[in-house]
Amino acid sequence: MHDPSFLTRTLTCIGGATRSDGIGPGEIDYRDLSSITHDLTAIYARMIGLGLPASALASAMLGASVNFYDCFGMIEQLPELLRLLADRIEFDGHLC
Repeated sequence: MHDPSFLTRTLTCIGGATRSDGIGPGEIDYRDLSSITHDLTAIYARMIGLGLPASALASAMLGASVNFYDCFGMIEQLPELLRLLADRIEFDGHLC
């Protein structure tokens, strides 16, 4: 059984961002992605259950993100986004 508060926190975090083109959280209903989020969470939980290290899980998550960007022809935007996220983690200590 999933923890709905975890999903709520995750979607709130994602929804807090506004893109440079002005499209913000009010224009995307992230609940439409909840089934995919649950599926990915189950896959990652199985990886943890197999005893894979956190670095393998992080690599799988990053690989999935890269695949999504590539599928939608947005791979050129990925380096800038990753740098922004890395800076937020380094300087703020968190993403949200």
